[in-house]
Amino acid sequence: MRRRPRPSRSKRRPARRLQLESLETRELFDSEGLAWSAPNLTISFVPDGTEVAGASSALYQRLDPLGANSAVWQDAILRGFEVWT
Repeated sequence: MRRRPRPSRSKRRPARRLQLESLETRELFDSEGLAWSAPNLTISFVPDGTEVAGASSALYQRLDPLGANSAVWQDAILRGFEVWT
């Protein structure tokens, strides 16, 4: 079996430099703009029709038709929440 010749350095792709990027701070503020001293966040998925902030929840109604069942989109939201907190 014959070996293929290696491309000359001029034909190789240039090496990519790895770079780090800072994430935004994870400070939590209350409604008056003051930092929370001990932020404890929770998350839940209430059934459609539950009153939330004066409106009726329709989370399942909006997300289920997008092609994933509720277990899939709930898992994606929970993974994002865990990364954020």
